[in-house]
Amino acid sequence: MNIAFRVDASAIIGTGHLMRCLTLADALSQRGAQIQFISRYLPEYLQDMLLDKGYEFRMFKSPANEQIDNLAHSHWLGTTQQSDADEALQILSDRTWEWLVVDHYALDARWESALRQIVRRILVIDDIADRQHDCDILLDQNFYANMNTRYADLVSPFCTTLLGPEYALLRTKFSELRKHVKSRSGEVHRVLVFFGGSDPENSTSRVLEALSSPAFIHLDIDVVLGAANPHRTHIERQIESFPSAKLHIQIDNMAELMCQADLSIGAGGSTTWERFCLGLPSLVVTIADNQVQFTRDLHNDGLLRWLGTSQEVDVAMINEAIKVALQQPQTNRQESERGMRIVDGHGAARVVQMLLHGPDPDTLHVRRAVDADCTLFWHWANDPEVRANAFNSDLILWENHRAWFTSKLQDPDTTIYVIECDKGPIGQVRFERKNEHYCIDYSLARQYRGLGLGKKLMEVSIRTFFIQQQTSGIIAEVKADNISSYKVFEGLGFNDIPPPPP
Repeated sequence: MNIAFRVDASAIIGTGHLMRCLTLADALSQRGAQIQFISRYLPEYLQDMLLDKGYEFRMFKSPANEQIDNLAHSHWLGTTQQSDADEALQILSDRTWEWLVVDHYALDARWESALRQIVRRILVIDDIADRQHDCDILLDQNFYANMNTRYADLVSPFCTTLLGPEYALLRTKFSELRKHVKSRSGEVHRVLVFFGGSDPENSTSRVLEALSSPAFIHLDIDVVLGAANPHRTHIERQIESFPSAKLHIQIDNMAELMCQADLSIGAGGSTTWERFCLGLPSLVVTIADNQVQFTRDLHNDGLLRWLGTSQEVDVAMINEAIKVALQQPQTNRQESERGMRIVDGHGAARVVQMLLHGPDPDTLHVRRAVDADCTLFWHWANDPEVRANAFNSDLILWENHRAWFTSKLQDPDTTIYVIECDKGPIGQVRFERKNEHYCIDYSLARQYRGLGLGKKLMEVSIRTFFIQQQTSGIIAEVKADNISSYKVFEGLGFNDIPPPPP
């Protein structure tokens, strides 16, 4: 299985997107997937890291230009989406891609739709919910008070949304070490300071200034910097005045440091979920706009303590927050326990399961279609593969579909089912009476095709139909070249009936 990742990383964009994609790529690679990364901006040390892991990597060659689109973060792309899509198509045109993973704030449905011609399915990773997407699965691993409605108007009705920290993309090291984490007392003796790969506002330095107070001289301190941190020299000089502080540069043992720490002071990005997984209480200073909402929601829910943004938090505020944390071991302990309940470290495995196998077939259930499903069925019906396998392959106009769907719901000789998993609808089955028999029609959402779910979808639907309806038999009509549907019905025991003589 070939899977491509479109992601950028730079001093402006940060490395968070690449790191979460890399975690997912590692999990997919372990299941046999062939991985390729494509990027327009990627520092050389990150390019080397991908190549060292054995992943294919292709850098865009076209230069940035002054033309950009109208998205909030279009300047991060440095060109138009159409130009970027054209080059991506050229780079990826050498093979068929089962999945394309897109993690970029400057790309939306226009770019994603353009790539449909060479990729079968698209996974979008997002967390700002500010633009339309044309994707089959959308992943947002963050926590929001309005989590279940954030993308309602931004993706199609058949898109599967994987929302919340249960899908947090953490390296396997975190789930492994979690097994050995002992219940934390809440007492603070060791502090971990980390503000991401670049720390543009140099929040690290402010925290060190706050920690230089004599009241904190007993604390052991670990300070972690990314390789791209522009303030490294200044921070090295600061640390020289601490009797028990260690500086770590571009490390791969963050999980171990989190296990050893009693309190974290850092940013509100993806490390939030790493801290939760290992039960590490935290004081958070958000360093990017996309961190603010979910960090505020977590603060309001008592899962961490948000001090404010890096532009507004000063040394005195940090100093006071540390004092309070040292005086409230019970609060620290409660944060630790609640965080571990929210994030178990198996998010990447859950995402991989959905990409490679779909939902557990035993969780499928059937319900009757209702008027609110009209838009969902219209999107399903106009999927290119569905139209190609239909006896009439023309696109269906909305007005015609609306009239047809309403009439079928009211028709006593027609039964329409929606088959769902715990993540939403995966397909539809329709039974229509013709004389003494019922003809059956079905379709499966494209993100679930080729995963062996068609037979299970039909089994649960036929079983439900026989319980609800007395009938002497069911007939399935399949186009001669629709091999996958033919095999599904053959596996269910349907027998070929030759056509009547002319």
